[in-house]
Amino acid sequence: GDGDNFDDLTSYKKNCMRLEVEDVMCVLHHLHIEFKLHPKVFFLAHSLGGVPAIFSAKKAQDENIIISGIILISTVKQLNFWPEEMLEEWKQNKVYYKKNNRTKQRLPQGEEFLKEVLESDNNWNVEKEIKQLKQPILIVHGENDEAIPVEHGKSLYTWINKTNINATLKIIPEGTHTYNTKHPFEGTNTQLEEMINSVITFVKS
Repeated sequence: GDGDNFDDLTSYKKNCMRLEVEDVMCVLHHLHIEFKLHPKVFFLAHSLGGVPAIFSAKKAQDENIIISGIILISTVKQLNFWPEEMLEEWKQNKVYYKKNNRTKQRLPQGEEFLKEVLESDNNWNVEKEIKQLKQPILIVHGENDEAIPVEHGKSLYTWINKTNINATLKIIPEGTHTYNTKHPFEGTNTQLEEMINSVITFVKS
């Protein structure tokens, strides 16, 4: 559509972690089989996007598809981080309309995603999955993240820092969930630049 608003809410309602992982793996398979995969491919994910990135990285690892590194920015440590009252409404109605602060739309989250959230201790366990990754991992989190508290990033790092020698944690002082920026973008700042530079340093290394 206009590149700003979500114009296909039917598809949005169907979206879930399973489909997002399938999307990533589809791209990887095409790169690997048809284009012989560029020697440097990185996953970069923000917020909830870190979950399908982690699970896709594990699938790639199992299939011997080389990923040069994984960058998790402001990522959740678990899929089930929603308030209990929200989950109850979601379970009762089979859909939950979550307001998007940027577009002001009420976006529907559907039943399959709910099932994934409720089964996340087993089928979508982030801790279990990230502990199995061998790729270099950079975890970046804002100190003042108002959406996903910095404890999420710290937990992710604690789970892997003893087994993955190429795991790095970068806490951005005074950084928010969007690194002190908002939509529409009004210009850069110290926190955004520090986040970007940490990613560049990781990729170059």
